[in-house]
Amino acid sequence: MLARSHPHGLVVATALSCAVAPLALAGGPSSDTRTPPPAAALRTYLGNLHSHTSYRDDSGTPSEAYDHARSAGLDFLAITEHSHKSAEGTGAHDPATVPVRIARTPALYEDPRADALIPTAASNTVAGSSVALYGQVYSTVPTQPRLVVHIDSIAPNPVGEETQLDHAGIHNTGTAAVSMVGRNLRNKSGSAWSLDALGTLAPDGAATIVRHGQPMSMKNRGDERIELLSPTAGVMDEIRYSGTAEGQAILHAAQ
Repeated sequence: MLARSHPHGLVVATALSCAVAPLALAGGPSSDTRTPPPAAALRTYLGNLHSHTSYRDDSGTPSEAYDHARSAGLDFLAITEHSHKSAEGTGAHDPATVPVRIARTPALYEDPRADALIPTAASNTVAGSSVALYGQVYSTVPTQPRLVVHIDSIAPNPVGEETQLDHAGIHNTGTAAVSMVGRNLRNKSGSAWSLDALGTLAPDGAATIVRHGQPMSMKNRGDERIELLSPTAGVMDEIRYSGTAEGQAILHAAQ
């Protein structure tokens, strides 16, 4: 069988006559002297060898997928769900609250139940018309470090000169070190403090940034909002407050 790619992600396969002939050894002459089959002996098949359903994280059940492929005129369809355990779906045409995790439930591949993949493929294969195939994309999902940096506290009304002594605590509650270069604190009016001076926060590390004349002021009265900004992720955390007494710190729990 010869296969070639086709627009729209389909696969075109051409089947030749299947008489078996001995293969020539590497470097030796071929003993196969048969005449190639005539063009009339060739047939082109149209199908898809890689698809997913709601048993992973797409939509539709396997039965619906095979029905759709057949009604669209495909000769074959392979449903190839992922093996990793984060591959989960709803098991229904529309999103549902109870997920179906085929990677965690092998019975959904091979169980005799009617909605399992292998029995569904068998019942949807029509001799001489369409072939329902099944398989599995074997893959893994690497574990990424958890990056969580938040505002731990602020002191918008310190004892002393506010333009110098306003300060905020920043806490990395994640499992990997995080560079603070390029990150900022910003108030509701859009003024900001650079956090570059904090360098890199270790996992579970904390640091305090002091205003020291930076443009952003923390208001002592009225509604105010202080945001923690990342150059790539936007607003990472925020704290809202309405005025503070002199020397009072506002503590803020991670969201």
